[in-house]
Amino acid sequence: MKKWDVIVVGAGPVGSYLSRRLGEKGCRVLLLDQKGRTGRQICAGVIGVEAFRRFSLSEESILYSVDSITMVSPSGKRLRHATKEPMAYVVDRVVFDRALLEEALDKGVEFANLSRVLGVERTARGMEVECRRLVNGGEVRSFEAPLVVLATGYAPGLLASLGLPVYPGAVVGIQTVNLMRGVDEIEVYLGRSVAPNGFAWLVPTGGGRVRAGLVVERDARLWLERFIRSSMVMPRVVENHGPVKATWIPKGPIPKTYRDGLLVVGEAAGQVKATTYGGVYYGLLCADHAVNTIEEAFRLGDFGEGALSGYQEAWLCEIGEELEMGARLREEAGRFTDGNLDRLFALLGSDGLLSRLRAAVRFDWHKDAIHFFVKHKLARAIFFEGRNVEKNIDNGSSGE
Repeated sequence: MKKWDVIVVGAGPVGSYLSRRLGEKGCRVLLLDQKGRTGRQICAGVIGVEAFRRFSLSEESILYSVDSITMVSPSGKRLRHATKEPMAYVVDRVVFDRALLEEALDKGVEFANLSRVLGVERTARGMEVECRRLVNGGEVRSFEAPLVVLATGYAPGLLASLGLPVYPGAVVGIQTVNLMRGVDEIEVYLGRSVAPNGFAWLVPTGGGRVRAGLVVERDARLWLERFIRSSMVMPRVVENHGPVKATWIPKGPIPKTYRDGLLVVGEAAGQVKATTYGGVYYGLLCADHAVNTIEEAFRLGDFGEGALSGYQEAWLCEIGEELEMGARLREEAGRFTDGNLDRLFALLGSDGLLSRLRAAVRFDWHKDAIHFFVKHKLARAIFFEGRNVEKNIDNGSSGE
């Protein structure tokens, strides 16, 4: 049996990027994936400019630059946030994912395509991954390495089989593609009547094609159908253009992202933005910390929990506070009514609050904007109905 240094499970952006980094360092890397080279298609496909700059990502996937986003309240009030420089890019996720995979393969990473992982276990020889090929009669094969990295996306069953803790919950992301007219920029729709405890979006991709989707906790297909049939969307629909696709997205990180011979990275670890559920940028940031930990583990020849625990300390230091504050705001937002949202939109449009809030807004980092928002007395009175939420969001207490 061929011996690998690292086995990476999941060839999405995070798994492919991490594999490439390890390949550059001379590691023998086996990358496993059951979906082939199709790329992720259940995604709004909006990735911040900062991610492209920090990681020198290929620009071939970019459809256009985003310098404005329109937010829509439950009653149809519209607020437009525009910037002088692009804040994000709308990308073709198939091209984006494939580019990262090809970069990994160029660094000598071996790709075991269309291989479903049946189990991962620690043996006397290290870590063993058992896979079933989805072609060639379903052949079952095993691979061994001192270290395995899970970068699979949401995978509660696999994590449970490894004795790792569960996610703090999950939402469903669902999307289709329509041909539409009059959708010239990204539109985000808020409110219980649109997507309870979530939000909906229209993202134009060119040629009249628009990604229409939302995230909710349950009944996702029902809410998507209602959104598309709504008076704010249906009059602009020319025809349905693509199938409806859905996926689970974790609400936040699992409490422990390492164990003997194992690291968990990206959506598999719940490293997604608490406010928008975007996972690409935070996953890439955490992948860098995983690579540093792996490099040190090989230097020491130690792949136990103690040697790998520094990974969690590192990624929590970088994004932990962002995730925690966003999760607390999301908890508070569960109490918001559509009336609260409409009154807030009116305030933002008339009090000058929007122009001041813009100074705190960063596409991928929301902590400063959350701080600004909950400290504004009038916004708090309208949005939180006078409750003291500063302590809850800042410190995690009840706030009552």
